[in-house]
Amino acid sequence: MTFRRNINKKLPSGTLGILALVVIVTSVVIGSFVATKGQRVEKSEAAAQTSLSLSPSTQNLTPGQNFTLNVKMNTGTNRVIGYDINLNFDSSALQINSIQKGSGVTAIDQEVKNVFDNTAGTISYSAFTLNLANGVQGTNVDTLVISGTVKSSASQGTKNISFNTTTTKVSDAVDPANVLQNTTGASVTVSSSTTSTPTPNTTATSTPRPSSTATPQPTNSNAQATTTLALNAIKTSIAVNQNLPVNVTINTNTNDVIGADIDITFDKTRMQALDIQAGSFFSSPDVSNKIIDNTNGHAKITVNIPPSGSAKRGTGTIAIVTFKSLTEGVTRVDFGNANIIAALNMNGLNALNSVTGLGLTVVPGLLGDINRDGTVDIVDYTILFGNFGKNATDAGADARADINNDGKINILDYTYVFENFGKTI
Repeated sequence: MTFRRNINKKLPSGTLGILALVVIVTSVVIGSFVATKGQRVEKSEAAAQTSLSLSPSTQNLTPGQNFTLNVKMNTGTNRVIGYDINLNFDSSALQINSIQKGSGVTAIDQEVKNVFDNTAGTISYSAFTLNLANGVQGTNVDTLVISGTVKSSASQGTKNISFNTTTTKVSDAVDPANVLQNTTGASVTVSSSTTSTPTPNTTATSTPRPSSTATPQPTNSNAQATTTLALNAIKTSIAVNQNLPVNVTINTNTNDVIGADIDITFDKTRMQALDIQAGSFFSSPDVSNKIIDNTNGHAKITVNIPPSGSAKRGTGTIAIVTFKSLTEGVTRVDFGNANIIAALNMNGLNALNSVTGLGLTVVPGLLGDINRDGTVDIVDYTILFGNFGKNATDAGADARADINNDGKINILDYTYVFENFGKTI
């Protein structure tokens, strides 16, 4: 079922159809405001605290056996009004039979996408609510139920089901942004239903003879730089004079990391750095060399574990830079040339393998004003839902409806219209 198909079924044709659309949509919007009257919603940025996970996290199955996975949501302090859930699975071993809404999100009443592809190994599900009062909060919220089967031809071994962290997003009722903080996938271990035990054979054993052993020599074969750094933010479109925290995320891979010099560059005509601080990757790190240079567009910080600490592997946020947008336009935040990752197994070499920057768009102060007439109103609403589910580059798509400039016209764009409906510059 798709949103477009539902709209086509409901709308009459001609002038009466246009009038009916205006009446229907206006009623929905008025209903939303009436339902939330008396609730004071602070128009501040919502912290990204929502997590999604698959349950159970592990299953041991045999070929031909059925399985069920539940997408569980922990909203933290967020009040969730919509989500795009996208999963990848091993289609050579697993087959999806159905996906359906979980029992904990019945109030999220507008289903936009319900698709799975057993050739590509993908699952896509999107839903949202027009009524702010329907926002969901809680822990272990049953969000999606996935039913499948282990293929009879499946090979033995571990088969992973994971979230696509680029396209999986969650929308909050307070701030029109992606509030998804982290995801946790699952795995299915496929084993043979029967195991044959070979009869041991008696073999002759030769008498061992002493052999010379070469004296081991020091080697740098383990000194492989595998750590990556990337810049991430909960939104990539921000209004002029708006603050935006940008996370510096680290993935150490095989390196045992003890510290980092972080060097961030930005366009000083578009952005202003307000602060740079250590993230949560290290517990109680030492912090030094903190520099904010808005004249040259640089922000720097050194974070390291104290001598009493232990080296760390894994992923997380190693630093956070808070920016304020200054002027409209497309801009970037990138890594400078002075980024260094210190690791125990690198023999004094830099463990940094690669970096990934972040593109941003600074837009006029009224997000959701799609037709740029100075007001967020029914016209913007109809433009958005006339293009809902499309990519901004699709033939016939109105790219203006891609409000957050992520290339897709989806639930995140709708939250900007919802948030600012009725406002005028």
